[in-house]
Amino acid sequence: MAAHKQNCHPDRLLFGGLMGQSRGLGFGSYMTNGLSAYHIAQMAQRRFHILHYEWPYEKLTTFFDDFARNTRCPIFGNMADQQAVTLLNNKNNYHLVYENDSVVVTKEVDLTPVNPSEGFHEMRRIITYIYDKDFAGHFRTKSLLAKAMWQLKPHYADFVKKLMSGVLANGFIGVHLRRTDKIASKEMANIPIQDFALKIREVFASKSYSKCVVFVMTDDQSASDLLQRLLTDRCSLYTIVDLAKTHGFDPGKLFMDPLHQVKHHVPRTNREYWIKHTTQLILEMTILALADDLVCTLSSNLCNVVVLLRGSYNASVYSLDLPWTPV
Repeated sequence: MAAHKQNCHPDRLLFGGLMGQSRGLGFGSYMTNGLSAYHIAQMAQRRFHILHYEWPYEKLTTFFDDFARNTRCPIFGNMADQQAVTLLNNKNNYHLVYENDSVVVTKEVDLTPVNPSEGFHEMRRIITYIYDKDFAGHFRTKSLLAKAMWQLKPHYADFVKKLMSGVLANGFIGVHLRRTDKIASKEMANIPIQDFALKIREVFASKSYSKCVVFVMTDDQSASDLLQRLLTDRCSLYTIVDLAKTHGFDPGKLFMDPLHQVKHHVPRTNREYWIKHTTQLILEMTILALADDLVCTLSSNLCNVVVLLRGSYNASVYSLDLPWTPV
């Protein structure tokens, strides 16, 4: 909060993230790119906002309380579409200078657009440079902001507590199975579900769990079903749909198309879908962040955000492909 207030002076130029300009990015990609933009804003001592311009998901303000709402530049900024477009069109004012083996962002900076434009790739280049120079510092900055942002409104926080009571109350292993379009596009390797089952067994055997309880977040029902069959003799597996049913809730009223997340084929005008889809994502990520151990693939930006919320990329996080990379 102190660092954010320090950069909120009205004489400092806006440096923010426009969420939703790229129709192909997923929730995790938007979030981790926005967090990276914040790190540059902090370095440049510029005002920072997250704007929901063309953001396909339900607005983050629906779920989270803005910790900076009483400052001159709350995290969740309000801006008219035309203002956002004007800022985005100013992306060519984006400059950086390397001085004495460090990066300096010049005063001409108006915006880091969170989309695959020239400005976006320039932002990624700066972040890669910062990562090479200060891995731990970059993680710490993104993690602190992620945790500060992830302040669920009371009724959502209470609902998470309700879902986690009972079968998850005495410790559990969280698993994120990222499949479908990520594999089809060859953005990640098609890691066998058997490898996930093996890692879960290894984690359970090495820790002091009284029972092997697994919470799974996935976009592929068949992967979840296979993992369940592979672990039947040892572990009990639950999805958010299972937890909802356990506590007497109707998943159909809470979530849209559970475990079949087909966001790339759903029109943005279908608000019922996007509200329920976003609700499911945020609740699942919150539960994964609270797991005793996490098994995932860090090629997934969504898992990256969960690791940031946990506050550590080493202890209790087991990636089956990449190490944590702060970009």
